[in-house]
Amino acid sequence: MWSNVLATCKKGSNMVLLAISPGQYRSKSRLVAFCKKGFGYRKISQRLHVAISSVCNIVKKFLVLGTVNNRQRSGRPQKINPRLGRKLNRIIKGNPRSAAQELVAVCANQGVEASRSTIVHHLNRAGLQAR
Repeated sequence: MWSNVLATCKKGSNMVLLAISPGQYRSKSRLVAFCKKGFGYRKISQRLHVAISSVCNIVKKFLVLGTVNNRQRSGRPQKINPRLGRKLNRIIKGNPRSAAQELVAVCANQGVEASRSTIVHHLNRAGLQAR
């Protein structure tokens, strides 16, 4: 049965990616479960209110990778994690005259070695400024 599913996925001309937030992996898993039970793509599409091409792509991804989770992207990890970023933003909003060098010390207290330019770049992306 699964070879037929994969062959059906290969017939599609366009690859349409489904934009699903991280909290919706459960619905992707439900989609694969319906397919394992023998439901067709059209029936799954109607039940879960998802495009047929998205059903095909998710099932194909499951067959190839064995999971419906997104794979890790390439690239350098960020020095400033989201929690530390929120803390820096909170400090700047509370005292807009804070110097970037003071925020370097805050990062060091959290165990993160970040340069002044790294902090300035982070704040600029957040729409804030440091002196």
